[in-house]
Amino acid sequence: GIKVRRVMGFERTSDPDGGMVGYWSARLVAAYSMDGATGSTVPLVYSVTRAGPSPTNNTIVNFTVQFSEAVTGVNSTDFTPVMTGAVAGANVTGVTPDSLDASLYTVHVNTGAGDGNIKLDVNSSNTGIVDTNENQPLNGGFTTGESYIIDKTPPTPNPFTLTSPNPTNATNVNFTIDFNESVTGVDINDFDLVDMGVSGASIT
Repeated sequence: GIKVRRVMGFERTSDPDGGMVGYWSARLVAAYSMDGATGSTVPLVYSVTRAGPSPTNNTIVNFTVQFSEAVTGVNSTDFTPVMTGAVAGANVTGVTPDSLDASLYTVHVNTGAGDGNIKLDVNSSNTGIVDTNENQPLNGGFTTGESYIIDKTPPTPNPFTLTSPNPTNATNVNFTIDFNESVTGVDINDFDLVDMGVSGASIT
C-alpha cells in the first residue's frame, strides 16, 4: 500500500498587502512511498571478484564482495563456494569487513583438495545482511562472480631424450625434457650432470 509521511517545511514569503515583508510561513509537505517502503533502496551485490592470482595452489583464497551500499550482518554462512572439476571440500573460513568502506568485504575460502575451479556465490535468502541506514534486507543473491583455477598437482618430468647424435665427439650435446603440463621457471640450476667416465662437463 501507500504510506504518507508528513513533513513540515518553511518558506520565506511576502505579505501580498505589503504589511509584513519577508516573514516565514509553514507548509505541509506530503512524502509518499510505495508498498510500505521508507523510500530508501534495498542493498544489492554488485560483484564478487578474485583478490589474488589465478591459477593458484594456495590453501586459502580470498574473494572481494562489493555491495551497492554499506551493509552489516555479513558472515560466513551467507556464502557458498561452488566447485567444479576435481575440487572437493572447499569451505568459507571467515569474512573480514573493509576498514574504510562498509560496502566491501573480503571472504576467505579454504580450497579443499584436488584440481579444478572455485567461485563464490552469495546466498539468495536467509542471509541476515541488511543496510546500515534503515535495515533493508539484501535483495537476492549473486551467482556470476569470478573463479579461481585451483592447481595443486605438481608437474611431472618425463625421461630425457638425447637429441644429438650418439656416439659423438661434439663439444656440446643436447637433451630434451618434456613435462606432463605447461611449466615456467626452468633454468640450468634445475638439473644435475651425472658423469660416467667424463670429467669437466657442465650445463650451459
